[in-house]
Amino acid sequence: MEQGFRDTTEKEPALVTTAKEILVHRISTCNKTSYKDSKAKELEKLSTTPTEQLYKTSELHGLLGEAIFLNFIRESDIDIKIGSGEDDMAGIDFYLNGFPMDITTGFNSVEEKVQASRFATLYVPRHYGQKQTFSDDETFTRNKTYLMDHIRGNFVNNKNYLYDLLTINLDVLKNIRAQIDNPTPDSHLAGAGINNERNLATLIKILINSNLWPKSEKKGDPTRMDNGMDTSK
Repeated sequence: MEQGFRDTTEKEPALVTTAKEILVHRISTCNKTSYKDSKAKELEKLSTTPTEQLYKTSELHGLLGEAIFLNFIRESDIDIKIGSGEDDMAGIDFYLNGFPMDITTGFNSVEEKVQASRFATLYVPRHYGQKQTFSDDETFTRNKTYLMDHIRGNFVNNKNYLYDLLTINLDVLKNIRAQIDNPTPDSHLAGAGINNERNLATLIKILINSNLWPKSEKKGDPTRMDNGMDTSK
């Protein structure tokens, strides 16, 4: 095997294939040289990192988190499109039923992402049973992460992923509303505006109204906060 390249006899994880698709699409839909060069380097890094080293390669975690989310949504009746390179530079990763959105796995990016001037951000879960964005990765083992399961090609329960995804973002929505009602200058959500509340609620409703969410559990509108959501399943 030539040093620096993935062993061609090694089966490529599905999320790596999807991550490459995302990068190639963005590179081909942007005219800015510095952006294209940056993404080309990321593509090279992704292509040359052995599968067993993916988890330790933290600079790829954001992209791989996007790939996990994209594969998850593609199993539903939700229409999802990868944003162009120009979109990516503007803060748009995907279009969900035509609605522009950003996604992140970074718990330390709330202050940056929740700004009235930005598009809606969905926080995707890193580990099983995650309840909120501020969940330090040191409190659980890598064997309990969605990323590690996808790297290993293990069965990933989409229902667990959906519940964790909704739980985290309903928590963010609750905190955005609290900040709007009672502004706190030193809050991580100090830059939140009414559009952040409405846009995040729209994304959550798209998920809930899809076929990902069991009909037997469609009980009112969880984004109203007075209905709640049973995440014990």
